[in-house]
Amino acid sequence: MLVQLGEKRADAAALVERVLAVAPELDSPETILQHAYRLKAGGKT
Repeated sequence: MLVQLGEKRADAAALVERVLAVAPELDSPETILQHAYRLKAGGKT
């Protein structure tokens, strides 16, 4: 989904890995996406 929104594949994979490292309980793509962009913006998940 991140790739479809313009992220490079490697960057998207890294974002998802970072999100799931700190919040492994996330299970829906939409929630992971929200947290990934929050993390990218400098916020915390």
